[in-house]
Amino acid sequence: MAEFTSGTEHDNGFGFLNGGIITTVLDCHSAAVVMWEAARRGWAADPGAPVPFITAGIDIRFLRPTPLAEPVELRASPRSLSEDEIVVDAELDAGGKTRATATATWLRFHPR
Repeated sequence: MAEFTSGTEHDNGFGFLNGGIITTVLDCHSAAVVMWEAARRGWAADPGAPVPFITAGIDIRFLRPTPLAEPVELRASPRSLSEDEIVVDAELDAGGKTRATATATWLRFHPR
């Protein structure tokens, strides 16, 4: 779990947290799970690669507006783990309600 507090620069123009910021925060929080699991399993980055996995896709569902400038809670856990692909489920909660969910797919990064 992690916490994030937005500022006025994250406003969507209507007094709520911008959807792009929500997406970025959920992507970054899923990255923490991926890097933790990869390290735990000894799945090191390939030679020349800065990280072992990169985001291949993220599916975001906005369930309700997220208050601006209030702390939000982030949760994420792995759905599936393999040396080639990690899928992570994540959510953003505020005020006791889930505001957005994400499913992030991370693929093994092989530099060319």
